[in-house]
Amino acid sequence: LANGLKNSVDEACLPIKLAIGHVIELCGKVDYIFLPRIVSVAPREYICPKFLGFPDMVKNTLPNVPKLIDADINLYHHRSKAQKNLYEVGKLFCSNPMRIKHAHKTASHFLITYKKLLQQNVLPEEAMEIMACKETAFKNKDSKYDGNGPTIAIIGHSYNIYDQHISMDIIGRLKKLGVNVVTAETLPEEIIRQRAAELPKKLFWTLGQQSIGSAIHFLNDPAISGIILVSSFGCGPDALTGEL
Repeated sequence: LANGLKNSVDEACLPIKLAIGHVIELCGKVDYIFLPRIVSVAPREYICPKFLGFPDMVKNTLPNVPKLIDADINLYHHRSKAQKNLYEVGKLFCSNPMRIKHAHKTASHFLITYKKLLQQNVLPEEAMEIMACKETAFKNKDSKYDGNGPTIAIIGHSYNIYDQHISMDIIGRLKKLGVNVVTAETLPEEIIRQRAAELPKKLFWTLGQQSIGSAIHFLNDPAISGIILVSSFGCGPDALTGEL
C-alpha cells in the first residue's frame, strides 16, 4: 500500500493505489502480469472507469513493468468480442483453438461452483481452498445465519470487504464479537437485480447495482439486525450509491 501511494496520482481511489502496489511487488518476479481492461461485465452496464484505465495507468506510471496481458473484458453490447479476446489470451499458452475453448469451459464450471460456495456464506479464500483441494466432503449449509448472535450485512465492493488489510479485517473482527456476517455475495444475482430494479431509474454501474439491490433485500429481511456500508475514499460511483 505504501508503494502504491507513492506511485499513484492523488485522485485515484484507495483500491487502485493498493493495486498499483501489488503490481510493483510483482515487478522483477514474473514474465507476464494478467491485467485485463475491465470495461463491462453485463449488458448495458459499466464497471468503474478506473478499472477500464488501470492497465494504462500501470504502463504510464511504473518503469520496467513486465509485459501486460491486458485483454479487453467488455460485455456491454450483445455482440461483444469477448470470445475473440479470450482466444487472444489463450494463444499465449496454446495454439489449439479446441484446447482454448475447453479451458474456458472448465474455468466457467469452476466459477459457477465458486459462486455457489459464496452463496453459502463461505468466504472467498476458504472457497478457493475448498476448490483447490477438490473437497468432496463439503456439504450445503442449512442456513447462512449461523450462531445465536446478531446478523449484520456488510455492503460494499468485494475488493474492499474481503481484503483483510484494506478493510482492517472487518469480517474477522465482527465474528470475534459473535456476530454473523453476510454480504451481497450470499445472494443470487437475480434477487439483487430484482431489488435494484425497484429504483425509478436503472443504475448503469454494475457494482452500484449490487450494493443497492443487496441493501434493499437485507432491509426487508427480518433476520438481519443491521447493515454496515464500506466505501473507499475517492470512489466516484459510491458517492452516488452511498447516498441512495
